[in-house]
Amino acid sequence: MADVNQTPESTNSLIAMLPNDCSNGIKLTLNLALADSWGSKWEDLLKLWLQFEKMHNFKGSSHLGTASRPREVGDWIQRARSASFRPVIEPTTYGQRFWNWWAGLQPEWRVIQQNTTSRSIAGSWEALNKPGTNGLASVIAALFFWGFRLGEEREATSSWVLARDDVHWVLTQLSTSD
Repeated sequence: MADVNQTPESTNSLIAMLPNDCSNGIKLTLNLALADSWGSKWEDLLKLWLQFEKMHNFKGSSHLGTASRPREVGDWIQRARSASFRPVIEPTTYGQRFWNWWAGLQPEWRVIQQNTTSRSIAGSWEALNKPGTNGLASVIAALFFWGFRLGEEREATSSWVLARDDVHWVLTQLSTSD
């Protein structure tokens, strides 16, 4: 059974990671991602993302590519990254669009596709070393929208679980590489 209990203490510890002068977009993305209690694996992903942002003083200004990005991410950005925005999506189609975008963001040497990832490292992570409001925060939001629509089926949906775990793995690499 999935761990679905996110305690107020764990939520508070994530919020406490943010400095007062943190980028507002990072704060809004975290508020969005904490809107529901999804358990320890989701919380671990958020913690790792915040550690990555901390490495860049929570003020990165990088931009991820938008080619193939699910349009709902752009809709969220246009709504000032509202923590209450919940796009109406069809989870299977959205999942395919997420994977197309995520695969396209990878460094040239890392070839992945929907439901297939790689743990081989053969070069620089510069293509994904994108902190800030328009960086990996958008990936966190995209995963949230997909997971939210999956609801109770989230942990039973292998494509979403693999995507969450792959983003976690990439953030681990970004946090440990030079």
